[in-house]
Amino acid sequence: VAGAGRADRDGNNVDVPGKIDSLRQLSNMLRMRNVGTLRYDKRGTGEAYKLEKPGRMTSFSEHVRDLTSVIIAAAALPRNGRLIVAGMNEGAWIAMAALEDEKVASLVDGFVVIDASGQSPMETLKQSVASLDEELRAKALEAAHNLVQRGVLIDVPAELIDFFAPSRKDWLATWLAFDPVETIARVRIPILFIYGENDLQISREEFSMFVEARPEAAVRVVPEMNYVLKEVKNEDENFAAFTDPSFKVPSLLADLLASFAKVQPAPEGFIPWH
Repeated sequence: VAGAGRADRDGNNVDVPGKIDSLRQLSNMLRMRNVGTLRYDKRGTGEAYKLEKPGRMTSFSEHVRDLTSVIIAAAALPRNGRLIVAGMNEGAWIAMAALEDEKVASLVDGFVVIDASGQSPMETLKQSVASLDEELRAKALEAAHNLVQRGVLIDVPAELIDFFAPSRKDWLATWLAFDPVETIARVRIPILFIYGENDLQISREEFSMFVEARPEAAVRVVPEMNYVLKEVKNEDENFAAFTDPSFKVPSLLADLLASFAKVQPAPEGFIPWH
């Protein structure tokens, strides 16, 4: 499952210049390891671009329903072996929300969370408005709670209009209501947590919230991997990898996913979590 925003099956966000092709690369690498993959375009991208209505951002809950349909379809396909759901960044949030449904989870043998934050969107919003003056901060939180509790978008000052735009109303209402830690605690299938050593977007503290919520799950830190699953050596490469598909997905990530899918021992070479 692709990451945040309007991301297609290859992992590219249509609203960001350039490409990363991280999921395309990973799929090809898994194929070389005799593991098949099923990827899909999220609404508003690729072959699904017409499924997002003009001027309206697809809600978080709609993305969850879409993935539920994908999982059911994947489970019905002829195959040998296990069915694993893997999500990167916000795609992992969508996946855990879908797998919270026990009927959906019963179709799946394992779940992989890659470089996702355990911090809730509401808490992130509170932190982002902490530096605003008291009146603006109070209005932002009032607008957020109205969206979550009543699904209503109230009038906000000009400084907040971009964030609380009418086109984002449905998405914000369901996204702000989501709590990743509470959700992951209710997913009742084997879980593998994967964190990139060079992830500058998700802190270890945010990722550790998942590890603490599911202490029985396996955790692996992939050396030199960043937020978009690319191998980078320094900060300049880290940012360049967001728009340059020539950066490669670490082979160790593909090895780990293949071993998880095949119920084999994990390969060597990871950085200890603790």
